Amino acid sequence: MAVLIVGVLTVGVYRYYEGASGSDADRASDDGTPAGGEIDPQPVLTDADRVAEVLADHDGQPRQSDIVEAFDWSKSKTSRVLSEMTDEGRVEKLRIGRENVIRLDSADAGEEGQ
Repeated sequence: MAVLIVGVLTVGVYRYYEGASGSDADRASDDGTPAGGEIDPQPVLTDADRVAEVLADHDGQPRQSDIVEAFDWSKSKTSRVLSEMTDEGRVEKLRIGRENVIRLDSADAGEEGQ
């Protein structure tokens, strides 16, 4: 009789916790994908990709401070990302007064137009 009671309690506790954690469709697997096998259709953008979107939104020449504000990044992170993009030849930094204006590198812009 005691074994039967322990078995019933075990099943009850298991079902209680199973219900508390949500349905299978709500749970995610270890790699972060939903248990139902669905994959998030949104592409993962790099910081450089995100900056390229801001360039497009600001007619290809935003101020560096516009990028800081757009992503709520620190000035140092923004500078680091833009320096990497400059080294890769993707953008140019133009010093105008006390601020930088960022634009697509003219060679890179020419390749995109072809």
